[in-house]
Amino acid sequence: MAAALAWPERVDLSGHRLMLDIGGGSGAHAIGAAQQWGKLRVIVFDLAPVCGLADEFISEHGLQDRIRTQVGDMWVDTFPPADLHFYSQIYHDWRPTGADSSHGKASRALSPAAALSSTRCCTTIARPARFLRRP
Repeated sequence: MAAALAWPERVDLSGHRLMLDIGGGSGAHAIGAAQQWGKLRVIVFDLAPVCGLADEFISEHGLQDRIRTQVGDMWVDTFPPADLHFYSQIYHDWRPTGADSSHGKASRALSPAAALSSTRCCTTIARPARFLRRP
């Protein structure tokens, strides 16, 4: 959980209203971001059994009013609208074709003003998303 709490202090999310945590697992990164950025809402997008666990973790932190889960398969399902897509432990865990598929979907789903952030990224996105970087 420490890493999930640390990165939001180093990345300015003040210009974003809704973060989509793709393959969000337990929701730890969503929790860290929501705790740091009071106006940010977050959707944890993952498979059904994972969302059930994330819902419990989110409730334990009292953030169910700003973080919700949405069941979906990041390789197949359409992403819900958001102005920030976040990936953690995704790009290095999947073969390039899988990562290409997911970030291609992200690129098409995000508006030109939107951003994409990754805690560990091995590839880049050409359009329209921009990567958030530390100042």
